[in-house]
Parts: sequence; structure tokens; C-alpha cells
Amino acid sequence: MILTIDIGNTDTIFAFWEKNSIINSFRVNTKSKNIINDCENNLVKYKNKSLICDRAIYCSVVPSLNNKIEKILKEFGIKNIFILNLKLEMPYEFNYQNKETLGADRLANAAGAVLNYGKNVIIVDFGTAITFCLIVDSVYQGGLITPGIKIALDSLVEKTAALKKIEIENQKNILGKSTELAMKSGLYYGWKGLVKEIIQEIKNYVKIHHKNQEDKLILIATGGISENLYFIQEIFDIIDKNLTLRGLLFLYHKNYNNS
Repeated sequence: MILTIDIGNTDTIFAFWEKNSIINSFRVNTKSKNIINDCENNLVKYKNKSLICDRAIYCSVVPSLNNKIEKILKEFGIKNIFILNLKLEMPYEFNYQNKETLGADRLANAAGAVLNYGKNVIIVDFGTAITFCLIVDSVYQGGLITPGIKIALDSLVEKTAALKKIEIENQKNILGKSTELAMKSGLYYGWKGLVKEIIQEIKNYVKIHHKNQEDKLILIATGGISENLYFIQEIFDIIDKNLTLRGLLFLYHKNYNNS
């Protein structure tokens, strides 16, 4: 059994794998003051279920948490702990300046995508930020980063006097008949338009720079809310909310399986 961990800006996700299937998982709020206690309490529950193991691999975009998480894992008997870094053997190459600046979650996403879905992919990760990554012929070509939907909503509410926080929901009608519905429609159709336009521009880039490859691209959505927005189902070929964790699992097998 292997434990994979994705330490993100908003949430930290733990997943226990048996072979290639997640048999249990839990999520804690990364920004919580009680994140360490939350992790410990959840791990106690899973240890009581005999789901704890001695191997773990994680990726992190919050370096200040790395040592704290590793300390907790060791206290629960996980002896072999590995972190995703560029020293690992990847299933793709890079056409990217300063690849050391790439977020670890993007590296894991790319590994999971190439392994499971093909060598020509566009990956869109709907998290705290929305990240777009292009891989052509198993070469990481680059990408974009935009503010996430929840960040935009929080900023809108914070910077206005009358607008209230709302739930992000699918909208059938583009025109809202109340302030609340207008906000919901703006979020839904605004980000639908953003995602569609950026993907089209990436396809245009591929058409110019990688001839005959644009029709081979597979569109993959992942991230915390990737299954909750209907327009994602309209745009993408694949929705895999566990892509980051899947990539971590592959990189463990590729690099550490004999540890």
C-alpha cells in the first residue's frame, strides 16, 4: 500500500493506493491553523482501519509545511518518504526555461496525463489557480496560470459593499434575473469563456508550431471543482480529479519501487 499526498494552496489531499486504485482518501484545509492536528486525527482513523503503510510520496506548493507533514508521517510509522522533484525520472522531457520554477503539482499532473492518456495533451487544473499545461510528443511545452474561480469570487465580495458570497453553480440561462443570479451567471459563463478561449489559443499555437498534432490533442480537466461545473463536461475529453495523485503514484513506481 502506498500513500500519496498533494499539498496544495487550499487543500491537502491524502490517498491510500492498493495497486492502481484509491481505497481511501481524506482532505484537510491547508490554510487551517489546525492543519497538523487535522492530519494527525485523520491518520489515527486510518491507522485503526489498518490502512497505514510504510511508503509515501508527496508533492507540495507550500514548502513551509513539508517538514511538518514528514514528521507526522514518521510518527505514524511511514519510514520511506519521498518528495517529487526534478531529479526524478519523468515520462516526458522539457521545452521550458527555468523548469525549476514549475509547480510540483503541474509536474505530477503531466506525469499522470502522459502515462494514462497519451503524449499529446492539454491539462487544465481547476484549483486555487487555474493552470493550463501543454504536452506535445511527450515534451512539456509550457502553459498559463490564471486566478481560480473561488479566488475571483472572494475578491469580488471583499471589494464590494453589497455583493454577498454565493455558491458556484451550473447556470442554464446567461441572463440573471437577480443580483445573486447575475453573479452566478457571470462566474459560470465568464470562466467557461476563459477556458474555451485559452484552449483554442493553445490549439492555434500547436497548429503553427507542431503541424498535424492539433487534432491529436486530448483535453484533460482535473482539480477540486473539475467535476462540479457542467461546462467542463462540454469542453473536455477526460475529467480526472485524481490526476495529480495518479502522477505521484506513477513516479513512485518509476523511481522508488525498490526502496
